[in-house]
Amino acid sequence: MNATGMISPVTEMDALSSADARHSGDFETIATSLIPSDIYILQGRLSSDGIPAFVVDGHMSQVQSLWSIATGGVRLQVPSAFVERARQMLAELDAGHLALGDDEEECGVAPKE
Repeated sequence: MNATGMISPVTEMDALSSADARHSGDFETIATSLIPSDIYILQGRLSSDGIPAFVVDGHMSQVQSLWSIATGGVRLQVPSAFVERARQMLAELDAGHLALGDDEEECGVAPKE
C-alpha cells in the first residue's frame, strides 16, 4: 500500500522479478509455430494447469511476419522443472484426449428443448 492507502499496481518489472524468483533456472522450448495465436492458445492451456509458460518472439512475429520464418517462429518456453508435465499435456492435446465431443451431452452441455 502507498501513503494514500491505495494498493499500488504491479509494474511489469515487479512481475518479471517475481517470476524470476519463483522459476529461476533454465527455460526450454517445448513448441514452435509460425502462427503466434497457436502458441498463445497453448500458453493459456499450460497456465490453466499451473504450468508457467512464456511466449518468445510473439510480438515480433505479429509486427514483422516475414521475419518469423528467419527467426524460427514463435517459441513456447517453460522452466526446466516443468518440461516433463508440459510435454505430457501437449501430447494429450495432440492425441485428442482433451478434445470436445460432437455430441452436446458428451460436452457437459444440457440439450436445448
